[in-house]
Amino acid sequence: MTGTSCLVTFPAMPPKSRAQVELQELLDDARARHKVPGAAVGVLVGDRELVATSGVTSVDDPLTVDDTTLFMVGSTSKTFTATALMRLADMRELALDDTVITHLPQFRLGDRAATRALTLRHLVTHTGGWDGDIDLDAGWRDDALARYVDALREQPQDFAPGAMWAYNNAGFCVLGRVIEVVTGPVRWHPPAA
Repeated sequence: MTGTSCLVTFPAMPPKSRAQVELQELLDDARARHKVPGAAVGVLVGDRELVATSGVTSVDDPLTVDDTTLFMVGSTSKTFTATALMRLADMRELALDDTVITHLPQFRLGDRAATRALTLRHLVTHTGGWDGDIDLDAGWRDDALARYVDALREQPQDFAPGAMWAYNNAGFCVLGRVIEVVTGPVRWHPPAA
């Protein structure tokens, strides 16, 4: 039996900076201490980007976390959304009592009167009046948020906007779309391979 051999060379990896090593150690320690299967952290200072990853995606499907792993962020994004909304209100780019259709003229819910009455304040305070736990697959493209919000046009109204409180994830998606329209779209570009 004869064999063949092959020599493969790879470019040298640049040495990790002290900050990169410290970030990696911090993440590894925090992940182990909190018993989290996997995590990723990114830090951007000026034009310098540091990324550290640790662990696996889940205990049921243990794929190694890397710098392209996507995580569901859940309700933590509501804090960022509300902060952006309030910053825009402070800058007078919008007002909490603006109707949604002021910023999204094509926005519709199943109830026309609710569509006309719905304000940004209703959305940020979970008083929009419809079931907001909606699982719509709008994809991952740059227009996913616009497509998600457009799909709400079939959503039935449970009560008039402002009449009562009910947790509403979809309302924060609408707020995200308003912020996107007011500030201009943000384009997500996956890391280069």
